[in-house]
Amino acid sequence: MDRELQLLSEISNNEHVTQRQLAKELGLSLGLINSIVQDMINKGYINVRQINSRSLKYIITPLGKKEKDLKTYDEVVVSYKMISRVRQMTKKIIEEQIDKGYFDFYLFGQHDEVYKIVKMSVIEAKRLYGIKYFEVDTLNEVNNAEGIIITWNNAEGVTMDNNKVLNVLSNVV
Repeated sequence: MDRELQLLSEISNNEHVTQRQLAKELGLSLGLINSIVQDMINKGYINVRQINSRSLKYIITPLGKKEKDLKTYDEVVVSYKMISRVRQMTKKIIEEQIDKGYFDFYLFGQHDEVYKIVKMSVIEAKRLYGIKYFEVDTLNEVNNAEGIIITWNNAEGVTMDNNKVLNVLSNVV
């Protein structure tokens, strides 16, 4: 996510947030936060009021609100495109494997947001093509079964001799 959008979002949630809190929340250095805040002040996105000698209050300006809305819109569009690509790639993998005679699919990976997208696509394929799918936490659960392992966060480069492992994210971007 865009750093300015992250800062604008955090400030809109808590206008008394400190730069130290912003740095911790966003995983950025305090110096970088200070630089981004200064840029946003110069662009007219936020104003700063000193509450007392130790506290500041960040106020998002109308221009800052407009910029936050535009950046949020852009993030939603990009996210939706990525979701569509993941769904299309999952569907493509399943259709290609059905053409090769495979009808059993094993979902292997972290149960995160990408998993939910992949699973929706697999459920749709089950309805359309009559495939079977199984959710597995370890590859030992697959053993000698014939089928295709679908993954999405294959950081370990999982491979198996008797099963084909396909990562839906390999060709998404």
